[in-house]
Amino acid sequence: MKQKSPILTKLTSVLATIDKMSMRERVLVFGAGMMLLGTLWYLGLMQPLTKQVTRNRTEITTLQERMKTTNQNLEIQALQISGTGTEDREKFLQIQQCLDEMNERLG
Repeated sequence: MKQKSPILTKLTSVLATIDKMSMRERVLVFGAGMMLLGTLWYLGLMQPLTKQVTRNRTEITTLQERMKTTNQNLEIQALQISGTGTEDREKFLQIQQCLDEMNERLG
């Protein structure tokens, strides 16, 4: 005769125990099981994804700042190469600062 596997034996005893429970106890066991599944889902799937999103957003922000700085440096160098007067450069920088402030206010 075949012996039952230990897992099948344990599962049968657990099902027999649940079968003996009242409806209220079954609902509590079901609720606890659902909460356990929800917690495992969050810890196993959602938390790593949330961390990855945070890392990616930080990297994107850093890259945007670097691009903005590089663009400003190129504009300044282009003005210096073009040979415009210092007054024109100062006006340009003032206008650029005003535009940057407006862009920050607008978002």
